[in-house]
Amino acid sequence: MLQIAQVPVCDYENANLSLLFDSGSDRSCISESCAKKLGLKTIGKETNCAALFGQGKPNATRLKNKCNVKLLSTTFECEEMIVSETPTICSRIQRPKLPQDIDPYLKDNGLKLATRALVDSDSRLRIEILVG
Repeated sequence: MLQIAQVPVCDYENANLSLLFDSGSDRSCISESCAKKLGLKTIGKETNCAALFGQGKPNATRLKNKCNVKLLSTTFECEEMIVSETPTICSRIQRPKLPQDIDPYLKDNGLKLATRALVDSDSRLRIEILVG
């Protein structure tokens, strides 16, 4: 199961980003379109050659913008992350269908989904940040 979460962005009302946690990655990335949409400022550059899943073969070595993004934690604190911009994190992900009787099971076992929005839609999910 993919480790995906919906996380609010600090200083932006109604801005929630879809994150993918990747324990095999050694860096964190944000899609260029998301960085542009949020108006993130470049804090530096880094040289990178990587193949993010869904992209196929490795990119040519390329100079990438680095920027800060502030995400709201579950304790309502703004946590700052340094991320590298990349054209695409991955192709869109099909959201899983949940059984109709899942809610009583979750309640009976003291479980809670990170966000219903990630699983209550038939559309494909666009991942905007990869956390490595």
